Amino acid sequence: MTNENDRTGTAWAGLDVAKGTFDAAMHPPWIPGRPVPLPDLPKASFPRTGEGVAGFLAWLDGTNPPADGVRAVMEATGRYSVELAELLSAARPSLAPAIVDPKSACHFARSLRLRNKTDRSDAAALARLGAERCPEPWRPPTPEYGELQEMGRQRAFLVESLVTARNRLAETEAVPAVARVQKQVVVGLEKALARIEELMRKHVAKRPGLAGAVRRLSTTPGVAFVTATTVLGELGDLARFPTSRSLGAFAGLSPRRFESGTSVHGRTRMCKQGSPRVRQILYMAAIAAVRRPNNRLARSYAAMVEAGKPRMLALGATMRKMLVIMRAMLVNGTDYHDETAPRRQGSVA
Repeated sequence: MTNENDRTGTAWAGLDVAKGTFDAAMHPPWIPGRPVPLPDLPKASFPRTGEGVAGFLAWLDGTNPPADGVRAVMEATGRYSVELAELLSAARPSLAPAIVDPKSACHFARSLRLRNKTDRSDAAALARLGAERCPEPWRPPTPEYGELQEMGRQRAFLVESLVTARNRLAETEAVPAVARVQKQVVVGLEKALARIEELMRKHVAKRPGLAGAVRRLSTTPGVAFVTATTVLGELGDLARFPTSRSLGAFAGLSPRRFESGTSVHGRTRMCKQGSPRVRQILYMAAIAAVRRPNNRLARSYAAMVEAGKPRMLALGATMRKMLVIMRAMLVNGTDYHDETAPRRQGSVA
């Protein structure tokens, strides 16, 4: 029989991150069949600052961690979780913090049938998730891709705000005084949008590797500067994915089957995991590509429609095919070629 003092392996610190603070819970190394009650886990709260991280590390050392060390896990909360992961990695690299998908963390916590939902109970559930699942460490994007991502997201925010502002301007035409104020809002957003696009182009132009990737991706039908930079900003270097299947799954473009037994045969749909921004921009790019008849994406789309496939399904398949082609172009170092050419020796599709 296993003794409680014989625990070996890695302990996990679950971190529930908020704007100004983070709650921590410490889970001992996992022993299958012998779960530790979550209310019994050590818990504490700290400011989400450098001083707070120092206090957390002192508290962590006071919990008598195992010899194999401790890792940290948190769910993605935008910039808050990224900043905390950066602080933890700088203060103690051995923590190798993991940032997990919020949907996965939510479903895991529901499976534990917890009666309460508080910051500390969320931290305890994350600690259990880390101990059971051992998620991969978070890897920060390189500065050139990280900055491009922030610029692309700011551009998307400005585009959405500008659409809303223009709609509001049309609604205020009956009151000239209000319309003049709203017109100023629209003009300000238009200037901000032009400015961020200028910054994106300068950012790309100053980095030869990134500029080459953007130029190469822009040779794909339906793909221009905004699509190329959005894909690279959200996904990073496409060549880092070992296979096209792993890229499609990461971007949420892989098919999701829904079947059970002999009676349940649901329609296969896109899994939609990963960045929604990538799917949104590829959707618009795929529409542009299929409207240009002289390319293989349009021919593939037309063939699926003629075979009786729903148009949205065919368009989703075109989005995935477009992303696969973009990866292959960067891996093989080639521009888009519409002709069906023999596959080069050693190339990766």
